[in-house]
Amino acid sequence: MTGEILHARIECGSYLPDWRPDQDYRNTVSALADLGGGVLLELSHELDYLHWFFEKPIDVQSKIRNSGTLDINVEDQIDLFMTSEHGYPIVVQVDFNRRHTKRKCTVITTEGELIWDAVQKSVTWKTVNDKKYSYIYNNERDDIYRTQLKVFIDCVENNTDPIVSVKDGINVVKLIDAARDAANKESKVVL
Repeated sequence: MTGEILHARIECGSYLPDWRPDQDYRNTVSALADLGGGVLLELSHELDYLHWFFEKPIDVQSKIRNSGTLDINVEDQIDLFMTSEHGYPIVVQVDFNRRHTKRKCTVITTEGELIWDAVQKSVTWKTVNDKKYSYIYNNERDDIYRTQLKVFIDCVENNTDPIVSVKDGINVVKLIDAARDAANKESKVVL
């Protein structure tokens, strides 16, 4: 990717009743407020990688909503509007309602568009002169968990530093709290 970043958009959505077909989704942690459910916490991985890719945002505005279509007592849709430390906007849209699973990050630059599509397992760079470069990767759904376990064991056995620090986790939780605060106040919250 080249050029100055102008805008970033993160989208992630799937249909909550399809997550665990052998259970009533309304009785799972994802759907119950007293167990910490809701789309904001359940799909916070998008906020993790937002920090990795774009660094910590400086402010957030948000719309947090329960559509009423899933018969759950937590939010099932969020829209976050943030400003990066470098001044460009970052938009995050996450939901439990999408019938066609989507997990995508799009970065618009002065020289083109970079798209990571986790469902299609692809990264595509489209230049301003219509050249297109694609990378297709092949991993299994559980590969990331195997990698996390290997890194955890390495940290314990070899006293290595974790890839994701406690500070990284704290920053995500602060962003979640600020998003809730912004939604309640219906205004921008500075981080």
